[in-house]
Amino acid sequence: ATTATPFEKNLNVWRQLWRVLERSDVLIQIVDARNPLFYYSRDLHRYACDELGKPMMVILNKSDFLSVKQREVWSAALKKMDVDHVFFSAVAEQTKLDAREEDAPHHHTAATDNGILTPLTRSQLLTHLQSYAASHNLTPNPRYDGRIQYGMVGFPNVGKSSVINVLMGASKHTHDTARVGVAAQPGKTKHFAT
Repeated sequence: ATTATPFEKNLNVWRQLWRVLERSDVLIQIVDARNPLFYYSRDLHRYACDELGKPMMVILNKSDFLSVKQREVWSAALKKMDVDHVFFSAVAEQTKLDAREEDAPHHHTAATDNGILTPLTRSQLLTHLQSYAASHNLTPNPRYDGRIQYGMVGFPNVGKSSVINVLMGASKHTHDTARVGVAAQPGKTKHFAT
């Protein structure tokens, strides 16, 4: 028997999910790298790709907790499932931003191994997201000021807000960049974060 979590029983959570799916050009499913299949929704992936015709990739956040060997094993398993994925650590990149040690902000280098040897840096992830959209022939949407809309979805506490903050370049030193709220308790940012 399948049981629903309290978050799955909440109609507002479903409304927020549908809004993200509807508005996004590319969908990003964020999962906790320590147990990706527990947090990965194959049904959501299938729905986004097959029903909506939108590309979806997976960011395995908190990848700094894994060894290289563990990342290799998870990568092989996800490739076998035909899931586009990258390994990333929002906390590690946030630490760099806060220490003002961001990696070469004007020189975005592509990672050739999707973050298996070392989780992707902020600039590598930004480059990967751009090339992922381009590989699916997506162009900037005039409806959204000429930008491609990336929708971030995932279970509570996988690091969605942390990933968004890092990608936006929000640090304790920047006051012109709005931060998404981050907290240890589940559901802190269950509503649409823009």
